Amino acid sequence: MEGFVLAAGLGTRLRPLTDTCPKALIDMGGQPLLHRIIARLHSAGALRVVVNAYHLADQVIDYVNHTPWPCPVVISDERPTLMDTGGGLKFATPLFTPNETVLVHNVDIVSDIDLKALVSYHLQSGNAATLCVDQRDTSRHLLTDEAARLVGWHNSQTGEELWADTPQPTAKEVAFSGISVISPSFINAMPAADHPYPIVPCFLQAAKEMPVGTFIHTASHWFDTGKPSTLNQARQWIASCNK
Repeated sequence: MEGFVLAAGLGTRLRPLTDTCPKALIDMGGQPLLHRIIARLHSAGALRVVVNAYHLADQVIDYVNHTPWPCPVVISDERPTLMDTGGGLKFATPLFTPNETVLVHNVDIVSDIDLKALVSYHLQSGNAATLCVDQRDTSRHLLTDEAARLVGWHNSQTGEELWADTPQPTAKEVAFSGISVISPSFINAMPAADHPYPIVPCFLQAAKEMPVGTFIHTASHWFDTGKPSTLNQARQWIASCNK
């Protein structure tokens, strides 16, 4: 298994902090976010990690190249074009070992999610992709059927909906936690990386032809550190763990 860290984002919600520091290198308990995520991916079984970079990419590349890692870490350089979450994964595909499962992790997610359990579930399920989810409040929900398979997506603020097939009124709402496990069959089915595109529509398109499932995590702590308030909450949690 290999890992992929989505670290190319602009970090607009954290400005002015991210005007001079890429989100991936924001300090989190004495270590940059990126360092914590790579360590977690390796502990979960990733033998190699790919990190994409765009905003203030020179800093990210320099950090990756001058830090001793427990496994090889390579950069997917998106400086020519920011490829978004789906395009970024497909663009990085040549850097992965062929036919390897990939554990995908947003760089701004800090949690105590059991990543090993997520990977184990994915491998046993036969899913082409497994999305880590929970029941928290959010304006954007994934929609699943009785078998926890992905069937749709809904934005409660705009009313926008996307469906893998026909709308299902009884679909259950869950919140995506920014972590997923991807099999080669899913990556192969993604559109070419000749333009930026988000990954959620790719999950829904794939769900028409292959199993795309969800894994409900039971983590006690989950933070989207892309916002100042939750960044501080995550720092406080890590500080309490280090006491």
